[in-house]
Amino acid sequence: MKLGGRFLSATAAGCGALVLFACLLSVALRLPFLSVPLTDDEAGYAYVSSWLAQGFALYRDLWFDRPQGIFILYGGILWLFGDDTEGIRLAAALYNAVTVLAVYTLGRRLTGPRGAFAASFAYAAA
Repeated sequence: MKLGGRFLSATAAGCGALVLFACLLSVALRLPFLSVPLTDDEAGYAYVSSWLAQGFALYRDLWFDRPQGIFILYGGILWLFGDDTEGIRLAAALYNAVTVLAVYTLGRRLTGPRGAFAASFAYAAA
């Protein structure tokens, strides 16, 4: 029984290490692009979010044809990471790392560990 318990915990630790590696890989692949200028959408979200934080009202003072939730998300990003390109990109990299974990969790439930690792590493590298 102890042998099985040790094997199970070692396997769980190995799985955790691989998932952590996939998360770190996801962030590491995005680090060289921290200073790349924002895309039109990213800049628009940040622009509207910064004005909303100053008290302007969406669809009265500002018009942007996107769901309102994205501005709440970007407002949080600007507050936590700063309002520069690097902060927005770093937040996106961390968001991708969390998504790698979510892909692994869902993949493990649907296909088992092999499929989960394949999906999470594919997403991390994408």
